Amino acid sequence: MEKIEELLEDENITLEDIYNKIKSNKLNASAVISNSKFKEKLYNTLNEDGCSYSSVRDTMDVFGAKSCMDNLDLDKIMSSPNSYRFFVAINENDKDALIDKVSKDDKYFKYYFNNIDNLYSTLDTCDYLQIKDIVSKLDKMEEKPANVNYFFSGISDEAKKGLMKDNLSNDTTLNIIKTLGKKEKQNFINNDPRALFMYKDMNVLAMIKDGIQFPNDILKQDYFFETLKGKDFVEFRKNINELYKNSYSYDIQNKIEKYRESIIRDYNPDTQMFNSYNISSEDDLERIDNSKDTHILDSEVKYRMHVNIEDKDKLKKSLQEESANKLSAVVLDALFEDTKNNVGININEMLRYTSKTDGKLLDNDSLEMYKKISDIDNLSGNEILEMYNECKDKNLMGKLYEDMNTLKKDSYKKISECVFKVKDDVKEFSPVETEKNDVETYKFKGDPFYMVVRSLENGYREGTNNAHSSYSLISDENLNVFNDTGFLYGYDNIDPNSIENVFESDSYTVNSNEEITNRPNRIMTPEEIVKSDSSYSEINIKNKINENYDGKTDLNKYKEMKPSYIVAMQEITEEQIEESKRLNIPIVVIDRERYKDR
Repeated sequence: MEKIEELLEDENITLEDIYNKIKSNKLNASAVISNSKFKEKLYNTLNEDGCSYSSVRDTMDVFGAKSCMDNLDLDKIMSSPNSYRFFVAINENDKDALIDKVSKDDKYFKYYFNNIDNLYSTLDTCDYLQIKDIVSKLDKMEEKPANVNYFFSGISDEAKKGLMKDNLSNDTTLNIIKTLGKKEKQNFINNDPRALFMYKDMNVLAMIKDGIQFPNDILKQDYFFETLKGKDFVEFRKNINELYKNSYSYDIQNKIEKYRESIIRDYNPDTQMFNSYNISSEDDLERIDNSKDTHILDSEVKYRMHVNIEDKDKLKKSLQEESANKLSAVVLDALFEDTKNNVGININEMLRYTSKTDGKLLDNDSLEMYKKISDIDNLSGNEILEMYNECKDKNLMGKLYEDMNTLKKDSYKKISECVFKVKDDVKEFSPVETEKNDVETYKFKGDPFYMVVRSLENGYREGTNNAHSSYSLISDENLNVFNDTGFLYGYDNIDPNSIENVFESDSYTVNSNEEITNRPNRIMTPEEIVKSDSSYSEINIKNKINENYDGKTDLNKYKEMKPSYIVAMQEITEEQIEESKRLNIPIVVIDRERYKDR
């Protein structure tokens, strides 16, 4: 057997030569890896720009991961530009050996956490005891290594559950909790006494959005309420509404009302600005800069104060405008418990719709009040305060809901009633086409019409896993649909109560039971919908629950409306005839040439 010392005298000898000799039993592997000259040659190779991953992997194949970790100097490996290749090769060769080394050796522990994004797969095969060893070591460290969160997000949920039962520090427990799923987070919030103070470091707003329910012992804490405030009153209301989906709280509601009242009380009708804006010197500015108020005294207001401190008239006008702006958001929240933007959208929809209809759906007093509210940005602070005092005991939130519901019902009824009723319209019946196609056929040759239609690529199926489906309203003045391939179905049996949302263009709907779309729910006449500037409209209609649903698969949880007829643009295809016969419904042909000029 050759001696490694003699072999290394040859400066031209390569690592590959040495590895081949070990594989052919001409060199002793343990003697080679313990030799200082060989190690130096290996370190130099790792420092080369052209060092390939295959050469590093050969090292692992010849010596094994454990031998490499026991014999090679980690500091020298870490200083090389290819160190990550070395550790990835160790990981691939023997994950258990690497994890064992990490749990016992401080240097390997530190390097592992600094580079865990390259060593992520070690966690795939770790058993609970291996994870526990690493976490126990981690838990005792005062200064935690980098990428701790990355580590905890990579371990299995079962391991996390086990760790939560161990007597770990709050910091380590918190790192575990942050990566838990909703169910386990909820379990911690409900049952662990530490949740009463640890929740503060768990991103409260993210948990609210995720649907976590909070016990009253947390909800009643001042810190929780302060977290909800956000940067302005609009964000505050959004956070409140999100919270109330799962955790309504009388304590929170009382604090909201007191908070709003404190802001309204701070408004001074004589100066037409908040008392908090009363500044006359640089000392006042310093006091204001130190204020923690996040609504009245936000960073924008403080900036204006500093910029205009020398120009008192300009400063006064600026602060009066800002007072009115902020007061309007607070007052509308107090009157409607919704954001200023949402209230404005709803009221503008109502005003626009009533202007398009002949009937007196809302009384004049209500319309005047809504007009004043919609014009709130043009009111002075005093006028806004006057409106608040006049309306605060009138339950405007309930009234707005009732009035909107009245207008929606009227709009949806108009949509339902305007559509072409195939069986009632003998005028468009085409006996020639009916005989030719062997299916009942109707033909539009230029007369006005409305249709609620839906385009499906692969044909109608009754069962669906969607709680709602999307349709469009077309007419003789707008024949645009979402998709002009596949089959286009028409519907004349629309239940007005099943309409959930109307939008004059694509509303980008999602299959969620909570929020169909983030587009406004338009209140429009059929004529408005089809005459909008956009191409095709979208009407979301609620699907019926399948009475025979077995609960095993969501594919047939709901039943979509059965089409009343098939729409053919210009010409009838064989596929449409077959589909007509399959569903036992007629075909309605729209002669597009007759409607071109529209």
